[in-house]
Amino acid sequence: KANLDVAQKLNITARKGDTFRLKVSFKDSSNTAITVNNYTYRLQVRNSASDDSASGAIIDISGDGSVNSNGFEIGSSNGDVTIHISATTMNEIDGGRYVYDLEAKHNTDNSLIQTWLKGNFVVNEDVTVNA
Repeated sequence: KANLDVAQKLNITARKGDTFRLKVSFKDSSNTAITVNNYTYRLQVRNSASDDSASGAIIDISGDGSVNSNGFEIGSSNGDVTIHISATTMNEIDGGRYVYDLEAKHNTDNSLIQTWLKGNFVVNEDVTVNA
């Protein structure tokens, strides 16, 4: 029996209109930090896992560690990746239950693509309206 699915389940709950910052530490099977700056990352949030249409992503961010309002901050040797989603982007999402995954593509071996995280992405409605 071989299971090549390395994705770990991590359910996320966020709030509509709030800045989203989530720091995750990645380690290999021997508990050693992965050299995360060897990868480019992509995260998509969708209504369902079966919605694979080109326009179906509610959030679609990618990057190699050059942080802007939506992107990824990479820890050089400690295995840390911080996911950033701006308050503006989060404000455009209706409260509800979605799914997401985080994919990593190796920078020197472009054929090595792995999904590292997956799960539910729940957005709670906000009371204070951001203008």
